[in-house]
Amino acid sequence: MNVSSTKTKKISILLADDHQMLLDLWHSIFCKDDRYDICGKAVTGTIAVEMAKTKKPDIVLLDISMGPIDGFEVTRLIRQFSPSSKIIAVSKFIFPAYAKRMKALGAMGYVTKDSPADELFSAILEVSKGNFYLCEQIQKIIQVEKKMYPDKKEGYPALTSREIEILQLIMDGLTSNQIGEKLFLSPRTINIHRHNIFRKLNVTNVSSLITTARSMGL
Repeated sequence: MNVSSTKTKKISILLADDHQMLLDLWHSIFCKDDRYDICGKAVTGTIAVEMAKTKKPDIVLLDISMGPIDGFEVTRLIRQFSPSSKIIAVSKFIFPAYAKRMKALGAMGYVTKDSPADELFSAILEVSKGNFYLCEQIQKIIQVEKKMYPDKKEGYPALTSREIEILQLIMDGLTSNQIGEKLFLSPRTINIHRHNIFRKLNVTNVSSLITTARSMGL
């Protein structure tokens, strides 16, 4: 460890994701860099909120698709109980509207899980300075949308994380029964979600749904 790093306060980071393997991978990466201190790892949204309350981390790396409360609600609660903590969403959803929604809730950054590791470090450094960070992947999608749909209003109807998950499975060609088996939900529940997705995106068939979803960056 060099002299300058001993004089600089480490950035404390809370890792929150429902995949233990990813948490362990993040932990191993950050432990190799003496600028950071991992103060906790949370595998559910509820645990993430409780840890943020007690540990008051500088940065929270937060997955949006967590249970029993999703990343949007976790963000709202952490902002309430630990307002000094800066939240960066690290999500599988390549969805500009979700980045916008997270920002509106008080998050300071949005990085997709397809982003390179270097970009995650860049996000942390920028957010630590008080700047909002939006990953290049989402920025490119926004630029394409503006060119393709110059008259389109910004953003999309707010789908829940569960609706996004089901939408992606529909795009993969799965039936309601297959989706229900995969998510441990009844076909009736899946059909209710399907109805809400179609209504929110103003489409009437799967073909139009897929076209709309792709224009959203999914």
